[in-house]
Amino acid sequence: MRRGGLNPCLTGVKTLIRTIEKYCRLIYLKQSVMNWISDNVKPIIALMVVVLSFTYFYLCTFGNVEPDPQIIIAIVGALGNTQSYYFGSSTGTAKKDETISDLAKKQ
Repeated sequence: MRRGGLNPCLTGVKTLIRTIEKYCRLIYLKQSVMNWISDNVKPIIALMVVVLSFTYFYLCTFGNVEPDPQIIIAIVGALGNTQSYYFGSSTGTAKKDETISDLAKKQ
């Protein structure tokens, strides 16, 4: 080892460790973002459908946009599907299935 300085090998190892720590933080950040996106993609899409639908209705009512019957039918269908997904019987069915499985586990 040289006087007054670090061994070049030791300096290289410290640099390598810092680089690995930096990449680990980046990987963790990427995984956190991907988890957030996968958890929230359905509500985001549903919110977009509702906001864009009401924007189109607003433009047809108060703007100079001529309503197209086919677009209105598609929007009403998309809104109906979105509402039935979040507020429909599928939510009740999921709760019923959970209750049945919990009761089966207790017995």
